[in-house]
Amino acid sequence: MSDVTEINKVDSGKATVTLEQVDVVNLINDMIDEVKQGYPVSAKISFTSEKQSLVLNSDKKLLRQVFINLINNAVKYTDPKKSIYISLEHQPDLTIFKVEDEGIGIPGEDFDTLFEPFMRSKNTGKIKGTGLGLSILKRAVDLLGGRVDFSSTLNVGSTFTVYLPNDISIIQEDEIKHEFNFL
Repeated sequence: MSDVTEINKVDSGKATVTLEQVDVVNLINDMIDEVKQGYPVSAKISFTSEKQSLVLNSDKKLLRQVFINLINNAVKYTDPKKSIYISLEHQPDLTIFKVEDEGIGIPGEDFDTLFEPFMRSKNTGKIKGTGLGLSILKRAVDLLGGRVDFSSTLNVGSTFTVYLPNDISIIQEDEIKHEFNFL
């Protein structure tokens, strides 16, 4: 589905959360492989996880959007001679997914608008993109009841950290309907 279609679904209140058991370690490995196919020459990607298998009660499609957008951006904006570090940490109620790159970084003046649709940093130059990836990511994280943080230094790299509940079924349905205007 196109980026614009995904944004429109969320904006119109038609996005749904479908719960299932998802092994996020396998899903992240699949997303890394998928991104590598699109970038035959890319930065070295290192993925570490405390567990060989980690199952969350979550929405696989939304998780996929989170992982693919962060991994794709890290590869897209990092020189092939540099590295990308991906980690997954499990806590009792929370899973933390982190992508750290040695890429071009994000200018400080773009921080406040980074997750807005069609926003592209001024330093992206001729690197192709729609400016929708991080907006889709943020909306997916919100639907999953999580949060996303980032830090970045120009010409040094960026770190994006996503905090996701291990079981989103414990989130009150009324809260989700109210916050995301479902109905």
